[in-house]
Amino acid sequence: MTGIIVFALLTGVVAYKLFSILGETNEEDEKRREEASRTRGSCRNGACTEQDGPTITKQIHAELISPTEAALPEEIQAVFQGIRKSGLDFNIDNFLKGAKKAYLMITGALDIPDDEAMAKEQDAMLRALLSENLYTRFKNTLRQRELVEKFRRSQLVIEDARIIGATHNGQLVTIQIQITSRQTTIAKTESGIQMEVAKNLRTMAEWTFTKHYSVPNSMWKLVVMDGEFPKLF
Repeated sequence: MTGIIVFALLTGVVAYKLFSILGETNEEDEKRREEASRTRGSCRNGACTEQDGPTITKQIHAELISPTEAALPEEIQAVFQGIRKSGLDFNIDNFLKGAKKAYLMITGALDIPDDEAMAKEQDAMLRALLSENLYTRFKNTLRQRELVEKFRRSQLVIEDARIIGATHNGQLVTIQIQITSRQTTIAKTESGIQMEVAKNLRTMAEWTFTKHYSVPNSMWKLVVMDGEFPKLF
């Protein structure tokens, strides 16, 4: 019974951490919309009324986007505009921030945990962030690595993260990102021999995240790993 309670508490803590990364709401976006509403008049679903003189009121369209989104190709901007027009809660800067954190968490899971509690938290994190297929592949990779390695520590630094594709189909949103990072990894074998797996290795990965907005409190889930990441799979 004690073990069940501890596992439940652990799962709750991990879920809270992950939701703060890939389930956060667009507070900054909401503030910008409220400010636009106060300064321009009343807004509803992107259509606002602006007071023009003492009696004339005209319709305007308030589409507030960040510089990050404005720099994207027009076809990707159109997808995000469609997402907002559908009433779905999305902010590109929050998404990129969360995706980079998820990248570091997932790739960091290749490090051998120090104890059983850390291993359980790591497993719960992977189950929450990865699709079932990716989770199975990831766990198989970990098992194979542990047959020859006793210790592994990695340091990853993200140099760049950008959106390279997006689709919107009803309540399902899919976003593809390209992440460039540098990786340094040290590992030791069971006999204590130290191996330099990677030193300042520059890699470029393309990851695809999906989110089902029809599911309450849903988070973005990683469904595809492509591109260069020779030390992962």
